[in-house]
This record gives sequence, structure tokens and C-alpha cells, in this order.
Amino acid sequence: MSAAPAYLVVDAGTSRTRVRLWRDGGVRDELDEQVGAKDVALAGGPAPIADALRGLIASLRARHDDDVRAVVCSGMITSNVGLVEVLHATAPIALDELARRIVRHDVAGVTDLPTYFVPGVKTVGTSGGWDGLPAFDVMRGEEVEIAGLLATLDLAPPLAFFHCGSHHKLIELSAGAVVERSVTAITGELLAAIRERTILASSLAALDDFVPDPVAVAAGLRHGRTLGLGRAAFLVRVGQTIAGFDAAAVTAFLLGALAALDLQLIEHELPPSMPLVIYGGGLFPAILRDALLAEGGRDVRVVGPEASHHAAVVGTVRLLEAHFAAEAGRPT
Repeated sequence: MSAAPAYLVVDAGTSRTRVRLWRDGGVRDELDEQVGAKDVALAGGPAPIADALRGLIASLRARHDDDVRAVVCSGMITSNVGLVEVLHATAPIALDELARRIVRHDVAGVTDLPTYFVPGVKTVGTSGGWDGLPAFDVMRGEEVEIAGLLATLDLAPPLAFFHCGSHHKLIELSAGAVVERSVTAITGELLAAIRERTILASSLAALDDFVPDPVAVAAGLRHGRTLGLGRAAFLVRVGQTIAGFDAAAVTAFLLGALAALDLQLIEHELPPSMPLVIYGGGLFPAILRDALLAEGGRDVRVVGPEASHHAAVVGTVRLLEAHFAAEAGRPT
């Protein structure tokens, strides 16, 4: 049996729930199931996630003789389409203060272990109406990722993070690891929707092991900026059916056109001098890095998907242990 306490770290997103066993500073095992917030929404209650967690936790505990101290959850599992809804903390908020806001809520029928939930963070604008709306935002899950990235990489605020996934999210941190705000775009979902639900589907190449042509990406970036996404996206179809470009070329073009949305967001929201850490999966991190470096003037760093996933677990455990230290009156 391990001398240090082990934790079960739960990350439940839109379509997948993952449980990892953390012990002695690392992930020792993990299991997942294709169940998430969308299943809760369709079922009208938390039963799908509760059932999945019950089985995943029992299986991991059966496989390991560990003194598991607690279960700790983050992400969409803390939302109204999760297992237990936890109200967002409000930015600006220091990560140390966020740790103190962690909520214990044991869930009968899921596990007999103490269960903790890390709140997400909301950004609230100072004025109402449509003109004030862009100053509002929410996030659930990215707060633990940035806590982990700060803990595992040589990073010092002030800086910003840009998460690439289903949603692309810009998160600004000031000195003292204070989360100042977040800004979200649905770039990843737009790509999925275009690929699955539009006439462009037959023109596009598969993205598994896809290596985009940088010339085509640059063309998509350029036309996305000048023509807008609607027109640039339709150029995929005419490019493939009339202009003679192949599926790989127009797919890279579309990625560039979508990335133009993120570049506009970054340039609008951040001063050119602020360092930016881009992290997450897919092809967008490298595309955005290359585009930003080509423009010059900004310190840009990319963190790959494996390091990003690991950072999320590290950040969750760091926040939980800071919560325990605060409860015990110890310095964090």
C-alpha cells in the first residue's frame, strides 16, 4: 500500500467520462467510458454519468491496493448537465482562492469515498445589453488545466493560455496566478459541424494523421480574414469541384479559414507583448503558433495533447491538496 494518499481524478466532458488513479506524483492507471454531459441532457437527469462513474471507480479500486483518500471532479460534471451542479466562481480569482472554493458533495450510490468538485470560473461584464455581452464568459475544466500547466512548466504570469478543443478558449492570468477572465469561441464545433452537416463534407479529407499544406492554410487564413468564414468556407467546394484543388488542399484551406477566427480573437483581446501558451489537441495549436510567429512580436509556446492531459490531472490534485491545506490552516 502506498504511503502517500491516492486520489481518483474525474474529468467528465460533453461525451466522455475519464477516471485516473493518481499516486506518488503521477497517473498510475485510467479508465474511461463514452458518456458525458450530452447523455445527461438527453436523459433529463444525472443517471448516465452516475452509472458510468460507479463502474469506473469500482473497477479501478479493484485493480489497485491503494489508500484512496478522495474522488475529485472537474469539468462539465459540475454543471447543470453533470453529476452535481456547482456554482461558478467569479473572475478575477486567484487559483489559491479557487482551491478554497472546492465543494465536497458525497454522492450516495456512486462511491463511499469523499467526493470533491472544483468549480468553474465565470467572467461577468460590468455593463448589460448587447454592447456589454462580449465581456461575459464561462469555463469548466480549463481552470484545472492552467493550474497544472503553471505547476509543470516554467511559466510565470502575466500571460495568457489558449485552449483548443471543441471550444477554443482564451484565458488571461495576471501576477499571483489570478484568473482575470476567459473568452470562448466554438471553433472546434464549427469544424465538426461543417464536416458532418454541410455540403462541404464530400470535399474534405479525413483528419487522422493529416498534415496540412502550409500554403493552403495561409490562403485560408488570408481569405478568412478578408471575406469572412461564410464565403471562405464555400470556396472549399468551388476549389475542389471547379478550381482543381484536391481534398487535402481544400481541407487545409478550411482549417486556415477557421483559424482566422481565433487569430482575430487573440489580436483583439491581448496586447502584442503578452506571452501566449497554446495547448490542447488537434491541428489548430500548430496552425495558430505558426501564424502568430509569422506575424512576429509575441512569445508563443505550444503544449501538446499528452502534456495538456497530464497537466489537467496535476492541476486538479494541486488544487485539492491546497484546499485540504487551507482547511487545516496550513500555508499553501
